[in-house]
Amino acid sequence: MGEPVPAGGALSGRSGADPAGPAGSGRTVARRPRPPRVALLEDQLAVAQALALLLTGTPGLDFVGHAATEPALADLLEQTPADVLMIDDDLDGADGVEIGDRVLRRWPGTRLVMLAAATDETRLAAAIRIGAVGWVTKTAEPAALIAIVHGAHRDETHMPPAALTGALRRIAGEPGPDAPPGGDALTRLTPRERDVLQEMLRGRSRADIAGRLGMSPNTVRTHVQNILRALNVDSAAAAVALARRIGRPATERSGDGPR
Repeated sequence: MGEPVPAGGALSGRSGADPAGPAGSGRTVARRPRPPRVALLEDQLAVAQALALLLTGTPGLDFVGHAATEPALADLLEQTPADVLMIDDDLDGADGVEIGDRVLRRWPGTRLVMLAAATDETRLAAAIRIGAVGWVTKTAEPAALIAIVHGAHRDETHMPPAALTGALRRIAGEPGPDAPPGGDALTRLTPRERDVLQEMLRGRSRADIAGRLGMSPNTVRTHVQNILRALNVDSAAAAVALARRIGRPATERSGDGPR
């Protein structure tokens, strides 16, 4: 799975009719629009195979292949740039949103759709920030997934309505780049972000925080990034130092009891 796996002859829409029509007919046949090229980054073999089968067998899509790692994806896109790219949000040992950000910087014409086990407002907000146009869960009906792929190619945005409002609130509540550090920043943190900051103040690693709070390491990473933005600092160490200076999160103060 370390190398991109091509779609194996599934490049539907590449056969194409002769635009001049049959020889000697004197007629011009309109060329059909090229179907959108779709690529996939997925490190779970069973999921990748199921999606490849679906995308390959769908008329009007040109599935160009899938990769299991970021380097393999880069090789695939170098060979055949994709119109729509689907990336698993929770790759093993990698952050799908961060990979998507790097891909969009290198291939800005690509439409990014994030594939996730579930919908999480924090991760959705992170995906929106980097320019993703779609979010779909792995349990979605095949027809819904295909509709999102086609919509992404048409420059439509497809995000889960139930989580979109919360994700946009998170984005809208972020301070601007010129905002001073601290201030009322702690009050802007969500309850989950305050939980993460509390564990950071206790000196725990991201892996430990993930285990204690029952979330994935990627979600912890996103919460930390949100905390850094809210406090307008550049590192976790600076966030901890600033939080200690301006006051610990309300969740920790309330849990400490009378002093």
